[in-house]
Amino acid sequence: MEKNSFELPVLTDDGLLTPEIKPHSLEKYRAISYYLKIFTTSMKSKWNHLIYIDLFSGSGRSKIEGQDLIVPGSPLLALDLEDRFDKYVFCEEDQWKCDVLEKRVSAICDSKNFKIIQGDVNQNVQSILREMPQFSKSNTGLTFCLVDPYSLSNIRFETIKLLAEKLRVDFLVLIPSNMDARRNQDAYIDPDETTVDNFLGDKNWRDVWEIKRKTMKFGVFVLEYFCEKMKELGYVYKGMDDTMPVYLKEKNFALYHLMLFSKHPLGYRFWNDAKKGVNPQIGFDF
Repeated sequence: MEKNSFELPVLTDDGLLTPEIKPHSLEKYRAISYYLKIFTTSMKSKWNHLIYIDLFSGSGRSKIEGQDLIVPGSPLLALDLEDRFDKYVFCEEDQWKCDVLEKRVSAICDSKNFKIIQGDVNQNVQSILREMPQFSKSNTGLTFCLVDPYSLSNIRFETIKLLAEKLRVDFLVLIPSNMDARRNQDAYIDPDETTVDNFLGDKNWRDVWEIKRKTMKFGVFVLEYFCEKMKELGYVYKGMDDTMPVYLKEKNFALYHLMLFSKHPLGYRFWNDAKKGVNPQIGFDF
C-alpha cells in the first residue's frame, strides 16, 4: 500500500462509514502503529498467545478532515503487522460502527481470530475476559490493550484495574489532559460531578488538587494523577516526561497525552523507542 508522509497506509474509499478525524490524530496513529510493530516482533517467540484488545475501536478507517486522505484506524493498524496477534477483541459502543468494522475485519482476518463486542466497554469487561484463552504456566499469554477514549467520561479506572488484575496486560492509554480535563475544569471540580472520580478511580483527588492548583494546570494534574494510579497497580512510571504529548500544531498546544503502561522494563524501553521513531524532536510542553 502507498505510504503518506506520516508513514501510514493510504487507503482507497471502500464506500463504507468512514468518520473524519483531525490531522493531529495521525501522530497518534503513527505511535500506535510503531509500538505495535515493536511489540509483536519482539514478543512473538516468548508467549504462546499474543492478544490485542481495543476498547474504542471505531469503524476501522478514518478520513482526515479537510484532506482527500483515508487511513486505517487502530483495528486495521493492529491487523497490518508482519507478526500478527493471535486473537483480536474489538469493543465499540456504536452499533453502526460495529457493523462496518465487522465487514472490514472479516475481509482480512479469519472469524475465529477476532471478536467484536458492542456496547459500553465499562459494562462489558466480563465479555472481554470470556474471549481470553485459558492461560497457564504451559499456555502463556501477553495482552496489549489500547485505551483511546473520546473523553474522560468514556472510561472508568475500575475497568482498567479489572483487566490488569485478570490478565498479563500492557496498556497504551490516551489521557484527554487538555482537550477535556483542562477545558472542562470548572464543571469537573464540582463536588457533585463524578466524571474525574470515575476516570481516576478515586473520590479524594480534589483534596490533592487543592494543594497543587497554584502550581499546576488541571489537565497536567489529571494526567499525573492517572499515571500515579497506574503505578499503584505495578506499572512502570517514572515521570511525565515518559508521556507523549500530541499537539494542535498551529497553536503548539498539547491536546492530549499518550502513555504506555507495562510492568516490565522492556515495555518501557519499547515505548521510548516508539516515541523517538515517531518524532525524534519531540518536546514536553505540557
